[in-house]
Amino acid sequence: MADLAVDDLRIRLGGNEILKGVSLTLRRGEVAALLGPSGSGKTTLLRAVAGLEQPYAGTITVGGTTVFEGAAGINQPTEARGLGFVFQSYALWPHRTVAENVAYSLKLRGIAPDVQRDTVQKTLDSLGLGKLGHRFPHELSGGQQQRVAIARALVYGPTVVLLDEPLSNLDAKLREEARAFLKELIERENLAALMVTHDQSEALAIANRILLLNGGVVEQAGTPQEMYNAPETLFVAEFMGSNNHIEGQIMGMSDGRASIRIGDHLLDGQARCAPAKVGQAGSAVIRLEGVHVADGANGGQNHVKLDLVTSMFLGHTWEHLFRGPGMTIRAHHDGPLSSGAHWLHLPADRVWIF
Repeated sequence: MADLAVDDLRIRLGGNEILKGVSLTLRRGEVAALLGPSGSGKTTLLRAVAGLEQPYAGTITVGGTTVFEGAAGINQPTEARGLGFVFQSYALWPHRTVAENVAYSLKLRGIAPDVQRDTVQKTLDSLGLGKLGHRFPHELSGGQQQRVAIARALVYGPTVVLLDEPLSNLDAKLREEARAFLKELIERENLAALMVTHDQSEALAIANRILLLNGGVVEQAGTPQEMYNAPETLFVAEFMGSNNHIEGQIMGMSDGRASIRIGDHLLDGQARCAPAKVGQAGSAVIRLEGVHVADGANGGQNHVKLDLVTSMFLGHTWEHLFRGPGMTIRAHHDGPLSSGAHWLHLPADRVWIF
């Protein structure tokens, strides 16, 4: 049985359809990431699960209990849903100590003071905050504040935790450390976590499953590997990863393959999502890491000769920008390149044609 189940959820705000029938299931030990552009409905979905937004149709079930059902008029309040919630801003009370912030939900539930103290201390210890209970939020680093917010969400033992951009307030270096900590924590505590993020790298690193929302519907759902390596639509292909998008004319299609003419070049690739008919305009997409800088002269299939425009050192790799008639290509390479023209290989199994 799923610890969280959402079925055909629909929300209308100000006359606009924000969610148009979204469904998902989540079990303990899993992280599902809601990914998508601003306005796609991911935060609205999270807030609806929490009871902070009012759907007009669909169902939400938490731990086998229906907390919302539009047709039956069921809509349990937030505090009755048994969920943990980590807000984007952390929402810590500045006038309360760390221990008091974490204990607040236990206090509301009428837990005895001595049990509160023991439970809070165990929770803080498990998150590396055991010696900080007496401090106030302004005396903590950003990473410590984030852990206090997580401690407050976990202290009363919810099976489902909702995370609203939990790492967005951290600097880049700390975010890398925090996402590893967060994934390990969810697995260790055997939680079911639903996370909203704008950061695809964060979603790929932490989530077991990604739901990519677009205009209030799930464009595609799958494992991080499926979302990255097997996009079903042009929107998914472009949203995930760093890409080259090249417009051209479809020249042929057969057995899941397609060819597209771009200027003087003819590229072969994988036909995705029933691409345009032969003779019509189409799009080719290839990830930056899929482009190979060829050694020496080569005019074979899926090789193009373009001028090097500029280069950027990224630390772990170089990114080069190439341009020619009707085509601009970015590529990763393990070193700097000389000025002038270079042959690039766009392998057919790395080119998606839509």
